[in-house]
Amino acid sequence: MNYKEIAETEPFTAKTPFHMNPGWELLLENSNKNCSHSEIELLLQKRIINLIDIEIMKILAQYPYTNSNNITFLLNHTLHQGYQKPSYLSNLNKLKKAGIILRYAFTDTAKQTDGVLATASPLRLYCLSQAAHTYMASITPDCHQAATASISTVRKLELASLNQFLIRFQQHYSTHIASLQYLKSTKIGSTPFTIDAALCCSATHPVFKEKEHIWLFMFSCREYGNWIKNNLTRLKMLHIWIQRHSDEYLAPFVIYLTENLSMALTLYSHIQNVPLLESFPVYFCPDSLLISSPPLDSIYSCELEEDGHLTAIRHSISF
Repeated sequence: MNYKEIAETEPFTAKTPFHMNPGWELLLENSNKNCSHSEIELLLQKRIINLIDIEIMKILAQYPYTNSNNITFLLNHTLHQGYQKPSYLSNLNKLKKAGIILRYAFTDTAKQTDGVLATASPLRLYCLSQAAHTYMASITPDCHQAATASISTVRKLELASLNQFLIRFQQHYSTHIASLQYLKSTKIGSTPFTIDAALCCSATHPVFKEKEHIWLFMFSCREYGNWIKNNLTRLKMLHIWIQRHSDEYLAPFVIYLTENLSMALTLYSHIQNVPLLESFPVYFCPDSLLISSPPLDSIYSCELEEDGHLTAIRHSISF
């Protein structure tokens, strides 16, 4: 992997759609919250569910809690040109009405009146309903965990941000991906923790003469609640885990998905105060850059200057 510093162009606190304000909550919009396998089969037989609908179901089986923009992006890179459309909202609405997919919307709970919730954001997140998930698990190897009501709003947003990175990474660097472990569950002793994604990529590294497998370990974090403390804990556990598996995971590369650069610098400043982590290399990727730049052109490192100020340096990384 080759590194090249490039000019800073990203606003310091650029907006991300995957942000949660106080008083907001992601609530389910469905009136029909589930379906059966036989109902899905009947819709297929009647050709009410078409090729595009199946592709949407495959995307949500692989990337639960994805927004419509990233669904559209992926479809318009994978579907035959004759099937591509500017928007797939009609397909999403059809699948929602059938109970095949669930749609979550941000609402401002403080403005609730007479049982009616006021929409607080245009963001919508989609996932498969329970029956649709088990249906897709039988036909696609990339089907990940089923949607559950117990997943917090913040976690849904973390997954939405993670999915955006992975969807775009897949399109730009598909020939380099050897494997992807989504929500990799592991343990330190008896304590479980989850690595949001572990990407194994074939890459050229300056210290190697030939291509080797490089591991990218990814975490997504949102600026909400005790996010700094929680993510320092995640990093400490990852650091210990990588040390214990150093023979298996060559040249680990840790990337944190943040809402903006301000979050990256804040987290980095706290990392420097943890003896275990102060020399642990962590890179950052703000959400908003991914709309216009390939993922590995959107990576920042942070540095502490001699005068005590923190600076973020943007890099372009090539395999």
